[in-house]
Amino acid sequence: MGNIQTNADIIRNMTDEELAKYLADVTDDVRQGSGWDYDGWLKELSSDRDGWLNEFQTEKEDDLELE
Repeated sequence: MGNIQTNADIIRNMTDEELAKYLADVTDDVRQGSGWDYDGWLKELSSDRDGWLNEFQTEKEDDLELE
């Protein structure tokens, strides 16, 4: 994959706290009716960071700047 960071790469590099927040967000989405299946998740995880996970990563970077 070269230098392109995928959504799965971002998840692999999360701290415990970041992963907990991410999983809480995903759980919330499921409770609200998200119907992603295996293929949908696989496609999203293998995508580069231009998706919904980019928003999460940007929030994390903003939080770090505030510290």
